[in-house]
Amino acid sequence: MANDVCVAIPPCGIDQNRVSVFLGLGSARGARGGKMDISPKVIETGLVAFTTFFAVIGPIDVAAIYAGMSAGMPSAQRRRTAIKGVLVAGCILLAFAFFGKSVLNYLGITLASLKTAGGILLLLVGINMVLAHSSGLSSTTDDENEEASHK
Repeated sequence: MANDVCVAIPPCGIDQNRVSVFLGLGSARGARGGKMDISPKVIETGLVAFTTFFAVIGPIDVAAIYAGMSAGMPSAQRRRTAIKGVLVAGCILLAFAFFGKSVLNYLGITLASLKTAGGILLLLVGINMVLAHSSGLSSTTDDENEEASHK
């Protein structure tokens, strides 16, 4: 069974039971104690979804930002704020997961054109970063300009 996992995740040595529990698929044991077949495609899809989640949402970055922004709040308010933020973000994520394609079809936007537009925006942001152009989103104070001129 462990060799089946090697097809999707080379080089192997990965226990299929541990991978299935890690991906939230429960125990790799069936209802009667037998081995449950988990195809390499399921494992690959789970790993891609998991890494995409970390790349898109960045939970570690968000946790650090939240900790900094809520440092002065009482613990009960911090907890309420965190739960509210997770619920709002989860609802938005689920809404786009279920209805995003329908909304794009209604607006007449194809997925290819959305990807192209996103790529162009990323290219323009990258060019601005390389050329050190001011985006206009942030400005420096006179004290910061003076300090920068001395360095």
